[in-house]
Amino acid sequence: NRAIVLLSGNKKLRGYFALGPRNMDEAVSIWTEITEKNLTVPDLLRFSPQIFRREKEKFSYILDEMEFDLSEELFKTVFETGTIQRVSPEDNIPPVLRDFYGDTPFWMIPFFSHLKRPLGVVLLDNFLTRKEVSDEEMKAMEIFGAEISLALERGLTYEELEEKVVTLEEANLKLKEHQEIIMKLRAEASIGEMVLQLTHSFKNPVIAIAGLARVLQRKTTDLAITKYADSILEEANKLEKTLKDFVNFIKTRYISDKSPIDINKVIELLYQENRTKGKLQGINFHLNLKKDIPPVLGNDYQFYNCIENIVNNAIEAMTEGGELFIETATQNGFISVTIKDTGPGISDEVMRNLFKPFFTTKSIGSGLGLYTSKEIIEKMGGNIVVSCEIEKGCKVIINLPVLGKEVNYEKNLGSG
Repeated sequence: NRAIVLLSGNKKLRGYFALGPRNMDEAVSIWTEITEKNLTVPDLLRFSPQIFRREKEKFSYILDEMEFDLSEELFKTVFETGTIQRVSPEDNIPPVLRDFYGDTPFWMIPFFSHLKRPLGVVLLDNFLTRKEVSDEEMKAMEIFGAEISLALERGLTYEELEEKVVTLEEANLKLKEHQEIIMKLRAEASIGEMVLQLTHSFKNPVIAIAGLARVLQRKTTDLAITKYADSILEEANKLEKTLKDFVNFIKTRYISDKSPIDINKVIELLYQENRTKGKLQGINFHLNLKKDIPPVLGNDYQFYNCIENIVNNAIEAMTEGGELFIETATQNGFISVTIKDTGPGISDEVMRNLFKPFFTTKSIGSGLGLYTSKEIIEKMGGNIVVSCEIEKGCKVIINLPVLGKEVNYEKNLGSG
């Protein structure tokens, strides 16, 4: 009177399709339709997508609940024996099936691949007529089970092949994309290397010119020559600073090797190298570094360059001396580095353009320093936030994810 199909996948049996009446009224309606339309067995067996959808939707309430492990005793037995099994209400059956069948016995026909891999089962019952299955019907069901197993295996094999073809096509497409990216990166790396070589070629004579200008300053007493030497040295310093910024910018773009970075060590090294320059300008350093801070992932050269840019900006801003505070802390899987100065601050207009490339308010510099710093921090998975007050100074906060921690930045720290 009724059939339910369960198909296997990932060591589970799941409800796939069902056919037949749900109660006596539906059964009467079906038999009336068959009689009135004079439908034959071939008519009834002819596949109809509309009937398939209708029957599947009709039984969706029970199909959705049917999910069983292949290792469950009931199904394990039918697949181990490979024969049709009669299941009575007294047998040990899953609660979902017990609730559905009640006191009605049902038969299970197993489906196998040629390698004896379980493909699924059909559950058949006569809940209306209460008839037992005859020997002749059992033989018919065995033949039916064998035919369906072959059809299922062919269908599943074809489906798997289609999926593999799609997967291979996608993999091939990704491979082509990756090849294009690799070729592009190689080309960019070659350009970057060439630019660095050219920059170094310019840098050497600039250093030599600056050195000669300093010698002239020391050796001559002629005021006119001293004036020219001062101008040469000033312009050489400008060019040297611009070349340094440009080298850092290129290295940020093309250096990709990463390793764990101890942020506190980088800051301590930077402090050692800059405290003398700071003292000459009347600037006092204040370090407050959290102990045992976890590492972050990045390129140590780039990160040092990033912090150096920000610290140098703070030092250069405090022309009449001041206080420079550097602090590290941890919060929600992130490490923060706060750099605060007591300089004159900057206007809202300058703030809006602060991280734009080639924007600068200084006579010496390329305008690439802070832009490069922002790129470095974002490549490390973090962000950089700047706040300023006129006559009170600026505060820069860098937030970076702890090495190995996958966290949602905006959820934990806000977008800044």
